[in-house]
Amino acid sequence: MSLRACRPALLCLLVMAIAVAAFAQNNQPEQKRGYKRPTISRGSPARPLTRPAGGRPADVSKDYIRQHGNDADLTAEDVADVVVTSETRSRHTGITHVYLRQRVDGLEVFGADSNFNVGPDGAVLSFGTSFLPEIRESVNRTFASRATAPPTGIIRRI
Repeated sequence: MSLRACRPALLCLLVMAIAVAAFAQNNQPEQKRGYKRPTISRGSPARPLTRPAGGRPADVSKDYIRQHGNDADLTAEDVADVVVTSETRSRHTGITHVYLRQRVDGLEVFGADSNFNVGPDGAVLSFGTSFLPEIRESVNRTFASRATAPPTGIIRRI
């Protein structure tokens, strides 16, 4: 095949490559505001993280994050106050899915969640966490501002 016969196909490929490059340049992902801690995940059902243990799956999960939080750069204070937001047992596998949320002074931290998969024998199979490390340093106040309370005039009208 001569170069002259391939010219239209090569020209078409060149135009397509330029179009794809221009499209990719104009469609860059938008930068999002705020801090989003990446989720850290460990374990798998084939290789449990712990040996079988007794007790409720929620308690097993809390104990695990408190004992192994340093693996996710968490301090003892970061995992001292956690609350169970959900605990569901699968009828098919017997695995219990436990979800915890990080708290500071009893207030839940938005987006700071951990999930645990606890086997029927009490072994922690896997977990993932987006708990914030050194959470105390991130707290900007420990009380609600006056702006969050409804105006007194509205309460009287209701």
